[in-house]
Amino acid sequence: KVAEMLDGSGRSVDAVREYQRALDIHRALSAADPANDSMKLELATDYNRLATAQVKIGAREAALANHARAVAMTRELEKKNPANVELRVAVGLALASRADAYAAFARTRPPRSTRDADLEAAERDYAESVAIFTALHQAGSIQGTDLQTLENNRKELEKIRAERSR
Repeated sequence: KVAEMLDGSGRSVDAVREYQRALDIHRALSAADPANDSMKLELATDYNRLATAQVKIGAREAALANHARAVAMTRELEKKNPANVELRVAVGLALASRADAYAAFARTRPPRSTRDADLEAAERDYAESVAIFTALHQAGSIQGTDLQTLENNRKELEKIRAERSR
């Protein structure tokens, strides 16, 4: 919560340090109870939050690596329990966060640099996230902020496609 407060007040460098502390604590707890999937989901969320703050300070490689960890962990949890809607939502959110990171980094680079690869990765992750949330919505499994996430991801996907068509 301290990290979230710092990040929300524009102190992302300090937030990264606090997110890392939370991650270290949850990593130790997860190692002590390796069968605890709730702790693994918390750990994946920590990686996602840390990565999001790292994007804000321009730490591209660290942010993308931590987003990749969050995506991989949530996918692994969802594979173990595919009927769990919360885990499916977590996968969609992790993909959307990683897409946000790719898009943010692409927008800071000139065309024909890593920008093009980042835009492609952002489009791929947004498209998968939209597919996940659309399927959950059609099944009547989500509502509220998850529907807003779906709409936000659709809009971002449209922006990415427009940027790539220029």
